[in-house]
Amino acid sequence: MTQTQEHNVPALRFPEFSGEWESNTIADVAEVKGGKRLPLGNSLSDIDTGFPYITVSDFENGSVSLEKIKFVPKSVQPSIARYTISSDDIYISVAGTLGLVGIIPQKLGGANLTENADKLTKITLNRDFLLQFLKSERLKKLIKSVQTNNAQPKLSIAAIKKMKVGFPDAPEQQKIADFLSSVDSKIEQLSKKKALLEQYKKGVMQKLFSRELRFKDANGNDFPEWVEKRLCKMAIIVMGTSPKSESYNNHSEGLPLIQGNADIRDRKSAPRVFTSVVTKECLPADILLSVRAPVGEVSISTRHACIGRGISAVRATQSNVQEFLYQFLLWYEPRWRRISQGSTFESVNSDDIKQLKCPNPSQLEQQKIADFLSSIDDKIDLITTELTQAQVFKKGLLQQMFV
Repeated sequence: MTQTQEHNVPALRFPEFSGEWESNTIADVAEVKGGKRLPLGNSLSDIDTGFPYITVSDFENGSVSLEKIKFVPKSVQPSIARYTISSDDIYISVAGTLGLVGIIPQKLGGANLTENADKLTKITLNRDFLLQFLKSERLKKLIKSVQTNNAQPKLSIAAIKKMKVGFPDAPEQQKIADFLSSVDSKIEQLSKKKALLEQYKKGVMQKLFSRELRFKDANGNDFPEWVEKRLCKMAIIVMGTSPKSESYNNHSEGLPLIQGNADIRDRKSAPRVFTSVVTKECLPADILLSVRAPVGEVSISTRHACIGRGISAVRATQSNVQEFLYQFLLWYEPRWRRISQGSTFESVNSDDIKQLKCPNPSQLEQQKIADFLSSIDDKIDLITTELTQAQVFKKGLLQQMFV
């Protein structure tokens, strides 16, 4: 590809193409039509009537998820029969979540389309070229500039029709569409690989912590049977206490402050402010456990810090393995909902945490379990990095390959 400086041409272009692109409105290259809601008093059915109804919540990764599709009752279908979408069209969500774009699977061709989405139909450009264009920042900028300021933001058909789109001749459209589609395929493959690994780890954790799956020692013999202990017998637990807000600062005075889940990113501590008054502290590599909504979320401290009342720190004693406790608490994470208190502001207290029943294998088996699960985490992290890089690469291409 080559970088260009010409007028009305993209910054990044395949070298075999030259000349300026044409420019038109969406209305000049496609028809824009809306979807339709069910008549008042009617509702969708879980029973397959032969008339699927696609909602915005079904839009997923540039396509449509088939898992939760509902259906229009046969008696209602005639009244909305004109508001359908084909697999040759492009959908755009125009209410609630704005700007989701994609195409529907062929098996849903002719499905009814929600009133919260429009379709581009009778497209005269390369359909996939136009789809990639709509994934770029151009549509986001349009949404930001013209969305209505109602309680529920909405993108009007008129605004979509007036949107400008630059395009080259058909062969270059095809080349761009094919290239960007190949990047999408790579992203999709990485996403699926990550999801499969996460699912595999979840299943293995269930088998390990339910003792269905056990490791052997170096001689191939069974490890001793597990006993069960309270978390406070396996680790030092520090409940956070928030310092007064007057002590907060942004000039590195005192220690970083971890108040709660807002100071966690990708299961690592990411403090936003410092505090000159230090109450309770955590150390690097401590397990951080959220004690307020969302209760039980687990992360790792990357630094010596002050912890506020939304966080507790867990530090394994010498006879236990820190990574084993971390993996166990990850597995236990969704189970905190059973003991969290309050309907509007969930929380757990010091006793809930200290009295938590934990498996207590021998230290050697703890280490084997920790090493095995950590190795899966390393693979997930590697794929996550590759996925992020691919997504950033795609975003850069979308910025530079269109006008």
